[in-house]
Amino acid sequence: MKIATFFRKPLARRVMLPLILLALPFSLFAKDEASYNVDDYTGWAYKKDSSFSVSEGKLKLSVKQGTGSFCIYAINEKGSEIPLLSAYDSFSSNHFGVRIGKHEYNLNRESGVVCQSRRTPYGAQLSYTIKKQGIVVIDFTFMPSDSSSTVADVLRVSAYLVNLGKKKQTFSLKGMFDTVLGEPSGNHFMTATTDQIDKEVQFDSMNEEKWICSTNGETSVQFLLKGKGINPTHEVTLSNKDTLSKNSWVPSVKTSRSFNSVLSYNNSALCVNWPEIQLEKNDSKVITFYISVGTDSEAPAGDEFLSALEEGRTVLHECEPKDFSYLFAGVEEEKKVKKPRKDALGAKWWVGMPNIASYYEEEEEDEEGLDADGYAEASKTSAENASLESAKATKEANSSSKSKAKDEPIVITEEQLDTKYIHNLINYIKSLENDSELIDQEELNRLNKELDAILEKIRSMN
Repeated sequence: MKIATFFRKPLARRVMLPLILLALPFSLFAKDEASYNVDDYTGWAYKKDSSFSVSEGKLKLSVKQGTGSFCIYAINEKGSEIPLLSAYDSFSSNHFGVRIGKHEYNLNRESGVVCQSRRTPYGAQLSYTIKKQGIVVIDFTFMPSDSSSTVADVLRVSAYLVNLGKKKQTFSLKGMFDTVLGEPSGNHFMTATTDQIDKEVQFDSMNEEKWICSTNGETSVQFLLKGKGINPTHEVTLSNKDTLSKNSWVPSVKTSRSFNSVLSYNNSALCVNWPEIQLEKNDSKVITFYISVGTDSEAPAGDEFLSALEEGRTVLHECEPKDFSYLFAGVEEEKKVKKPRKDALGAKWWVGMPNIASYYEEEEEDEEGLDADGYAEASKTSAENASLESAKATKEANSSSKSKAKDEPIVITEEQLDTKYIHNLINYIKSLENDSELIDQEELNRLNKELDAILEKIRSMN
């Protein structure tokens, strides 16, 4: 195995994006090279999995492929797991959304978006595909706030946005987090400048607030939304969960309104909207923020971590390592453990952790390697580009074959007879018909023929 092939070339002088096949500290990856998958757009190495949990230090992350949802837990000194977000109904109230052009998609099962959950060297990912429109990959990476520590108390969240459309499109990202810790006390949130928030509020900038914290005194979760390597937000909204779920893409608030609604009492949540970005065909960009956790009455180390980010004192590597041998450190040690934790990362899991944050220094600065909005381009190596071109050629060849065979009868499978599949197919057809910019007449005809064939099959079965 040639280790050097595992690494991406750096994006630019200030923004480094080494390929994440440094996955080798993770024993799951070290066992079987053939089981690796590599994402052409993000460069991450991963293994497909269904619903699973992975933990390290003070954090546990659970993801559900079936719903496309996730939940984050704190682990205290006694080993107890405390939900930081609502774990009700398969974590369905915690999700991301993406807006592509005029169309909004909740990244979960109900929207018809195809979801895949993945194990990675340093945590987990959820990958969402909107057919012929875009891909969103949410990467969750465990890391210690203190570079001299090995205890994970920070979760880095990086969202990759990929344009699969035929031309340039506008993308925007939204995150919904149903917090629970501050609800019993009535002091739902606090920020760097405000000690108590018990009513709706919206921030159009996090320059002063810096972070949003929810705590019950024993356990705390802190969303770090301003700092070096953290993308600027468009709006940050604190409101009732049901109000946020049913509101417009950017929620509207009433500053005097409590966190109650007709459907729920004292149920607060956090909604983060990031600015729109323009993506060329097959282009991708990354949005990054961090989540810090505190347990056993200790405050989260968010402020200290933001200072460390500013000064470059973190476990993140801004360039390709010169010596790859240390990436294997700890693998043999872990094999000696009779009953290793199946949900944990390998020994020395933090070693060689890559810096994939998209740097945003100051709004007035135009740093090399950044666009005007402060986003880092997830540029590809020549090998990856060749791979994409090959895939494109194959796709075009398949499309040509389909065109030649368009008069052949359509064979309907059991999967296509599923009511959810039919519902999603109808919704997708409607979305194409309602947007003249997205419409592909050949694709529309093919989908309608498929729907007709499915309905004919159902009629013949009755």
